[in-house]
Amino acid sequence: MNCRARFLLTLAAWLLASPAFAADREASFMPLEPEAPVTAPPAPAPQAVAAPVAVTPPVAPPIVAAPVELAKPVTVQPLPAIDPQTVGLLTEASGGLGASLWDGTPRVLIERLLPALPLPAASPTLNNLARRLLLSTAAVPEGDSEARGLLTDSRLRKLLALGDAAGAAQLAQLAKPEQVDDATLRLIAEASLLGPAAKEFCDKLPAKLATQKAASWQKAQIVCQLQAGDTQAAQLGLDMLRERPDGDEVFVSVLERNVFGAAKHLPRQVTPLRPLILALLRQTGMPLPPELYARPEAALLDALLQAKVANEASRLTLAEKAAAKGLVSTARLAAVYREVDFTTDSSAETAARQRAQIFQALSQEQTPTTQRLELIGRFLQVTDASLLTGTVGQLLADAAAKRLWSVVTGTLAA
Repeated sequence: MNCRARFLLTLAAWLLASPAFAADREASFMPLEPEAPVTAPPAPAPQAVAAPVAVTPPVAPPIVAAPVELAKPVTVQPLPAIDPQTVGLLTEASGGLGASLWDGTPRVLIERLLPALPLPAASPTLNNLARRLLLSTAAVPEGDSEARGLLTDSRLRKLLALGDAAGAAQLAQLAKPEQVDDATLRLIAEASLLGPAAKEFCDKLPAKLATQKAASWQKAQIVCQLQAGDTQAAQLGLDMLRERPDGDEVFVSVLERNVFGAAKHLPRQVTPLRPLILALLRQTGMPLPPELYARPEAALLDALLQAKVANEASRLTLAEKAAAKGLVSTARLAAVYREVDFTTDSSAETAARQRAQIFQALSQEQTPTTQRLELIGRFLQVTDASLLTGTVGQLLADAAAKRLWSVVTGTLAA
């Protein structure tokens, strides 16, 4: 027998032996006595119902806020009006002269001196500095203006004088219409027809013609039609131009004789050359006479250097003169040097022709290194020091640096 069973037996014996358990066992065998009748207890007397006691919630102690210092009253002031003549294409980070370049200078003084600025200058450094000044985003000078929009209009005209028609066109788009004179806008439009933005300008021209009725805009439309190959529309425009009292006789003559008539001789009145006339001459494909390369405006330089010319020496001379002032890129000057045909051109030997011939030899990959160095020395011998400060010097420096770098890398590889 395990411990649990022994415990249960012991507990049962103890309970049987207890007096309470014996009395209960005896009472269970006694006969039951008759039960007395059960009577219902008397109903309790009605009692008054006590009124409900109202319970008052505890009152929280008042919260005492810490003292807070009141802020000063807010003042509202209108923002100062931004003069739209602050527009520019160059910030200080991108080569501009800074927003405060006119600080301390009266506005009247700037508006008088800027139109008198002689551009282009003989120095490429001064021309580059002038271009940065004209394209800088800067606050306008302090003081009242003598003429509304004079500052922006002067900047645009001076950019055209530097030959930067693309920069003038972009700046004119940022300015408000009343800030640009109609004559200035016309000059920008005509110069744009000679550059890479010609198609973009022609696409916007119909909207401009809706507000401008001058003959110059109709002539620009004819040039756009010719550039798009729509000779029928250009012929219709010519018929309309003949009927105008303000028509251009030289423009009509070139269009009739040299574009539609295919005449090989130009009228005598083409000088001084204007952008729209040059645009027409480019449509003919005729070699241009050398007199057109004598003293052209800077805005015509790039188009003239790309056109066919009857005398290669005149184009080469113009290219180097413009390069000395920094008015043409090194890529344009290099293209002019490469296009000189020494096998067919019998022009007199000049220093410019020698430089072009030397550059062609430098451009040939098969030229030995020692000979290249000799060619660079010969180029310096036939070049004036003043010419080396502009694009000509930059072109030679690029060629020399490229050759020296190839020598260094070839030596290291060996």
